[in-house]
Amino acid sequence: MRLLVSVRSADEVEPAWQGGADIVDAKESGTGSLDPVSPEVLRAIRARLPLDRLLSVALGDLSDRDQVDRRLGELTVPVDFLKPGFGGAGTARAAELLERVVERATGVPGSPAVVAAGYVDFSAAAAPSPATMVELACGCGAVGLLLDTFQKDSGNLFAYITDEELSVLSRRLSAAGRFLALGGGLGPREVERVRDTGAAILGVRGAACEGGRGGVLAAARVRDLANRVFAMPVARG
Repeated sequence: MRLLVSVRSADEVEPAWQGGADIVDAKESGTGSLDPVSPEVLRAIRARLPLDRLLSVALGDLSDRDQVDRRLGELTVPVDFLKPGFGGAGTARAAELLERVVERATGVPGSPAVVAAGYVDFSAAAAPSPATMVELACGCGAVGLLLDTFQKDSGNLFAYITDEELSVLSRRLSAAGRFLALGGGLGPREVERVRDTGAAILGVRGAACEGGRGGVLAAARVRDLANRVFAMPVARG
């Protein structure tokens, strides 16, 4: 399992990678679950990140093809993963937009892979369900699926979905050659539960900060999470 840590500025990059994050995720966490950072902030983040660390970029909840093209056109530095969300989109529109992101990603610097983002509290987000997002990820060319929480004040990911349900989704993705990533208020106490679902990536923000998700990223907190992730045995089949 890999550790993804979300940063909202260039100043947070060093504590993230020095603490042991495998993937640094550029996201404006102060305004929403998947809101993108500005192009200027992304360039500054990329400049601070060593080449052996992967860079993920949140694209926000997408609403139409023009927005997809505009967001991707703003990416002028190499990135490794793109995370589009589909809050407010029905299944048909989400499929259309995800296919558009996958198609256009080949022209983005770094030719990033696409990780579709879904919400476990999908009703609140007016988004497709996690099971539907598995089908979309597998059918539209995404390499994986991130499941997150849309509401940030109503409990973590496990308040909305059971461990067994997540394991089933993980197995379906794995059978199709895709992976599951989990985020949404997760921290040290959830590392083993996340591992046991078969998820390939644990994504964090608040647990890596002093003062919660809107606070200051701390290398010591990232290091504690990284040590727990790396100490975990391989997930049971």
